[in-house]
Amino acid sequence: MKRCLVLKGTWNTVCERAYEYARECIDRYRIKQSLRALFYYLADSEGLILHSQRAYKKFSERFARYREKHGVIDIIEDRSRRLLEYYNDYAPDIRDYVKYRLEELIKDLQEYLWKLPKWYLQENYVTIWVEKETITLVGSKNELCRKEEHNTCSYRF
Repeated sequence: MKRCLVLKGTWNTVCERAYEYARECIDRYRIKQSLRALFYYLADSEGLILHSQRAYKKFSERFARYREKHGVIDIIEDRSRRLLEYYNDYAPDIRDYVKYRLEELIKDLQEYLWKLPKWYLQENYVTIWVEKETITLVGSKNELCRKEEHNTCSYRF
């Protein structure tokens, strides 16, 4: 017997609610939700869809089509694919290249090595423990922890 994946409404209403909630999180908290976070919200908090792997895959497909149709592709954050680094090191000659690399090195040294850490020689210091991906949700990739120079550690329950 085939079970229905949508418990209330249609896939279109599920996608509309996902969009509304994603928009609300961006407007209110300046946080882009992941597809998984939206799925958990819709399945567990709203009770709109079944909480299953099959429902998650179908929601992923349907919400992608919904975002394409309405031109709101960039409403969620993709935390599964990371761009490690992008290089644009074009230099017309060796002098410009060496100058550029030295300037970058000096900038890195000034930013990271020539500055004493806030917690230097402290016996006690702050470490913030958070569950799984929560730290990525604290605005701009843990901006607060970086600003206050707190150590962070993520773990799973």
